[in-house]
Amino acid sequence: MPKPTVEERLAQLEKQVSDLRARVVEASEFRLVDAAGNVRGALSLTRHGPALVLFDDRGQPRAELLAGAEGPGLTFADPKGLSRLWLGVTKDAPRLGMADAKGKSRAHLTVEKKGAALRFYDPGQGTAWSAP
Repeated sequence: MPKPTVEERLAQLEKQVSDLRARVVEASEFRLVDAAGNVRGALSLTRHGPALVLFDDRGQPRAELLAGAEGPGLTFADPKGLSRLWLGVTKDAPRLGMADAKGKSRAHLTVEKKGAALRFYDPGQGTAWSAP
């Protein structure tokens, strides 16, 4: 049997690559890495549920989308890694929260069955103002 030509081998390889693109890929984690090999994003299954985490150039997690048992949530962190803004939906209500530079909750908006509520917190976590 004659050996395949370079062109025939290339065509076979292109078909194999094409077949790979059409298939489903399954894994417990996918990592997005930059040219230097640093992880800049990860899609994984955590103990809380599936999560997509995006990292800054120093490796700090800066954004996370999580589909947990309590409901989906989106969190944004500052350069120190402290959660500063979060948005989530639980079985009870959608929620939006903001924290100060120390990571302390300072504002919270929720919409529950009885209506919307807005709360602002002082540095000691006491309620500074709320409505209703």
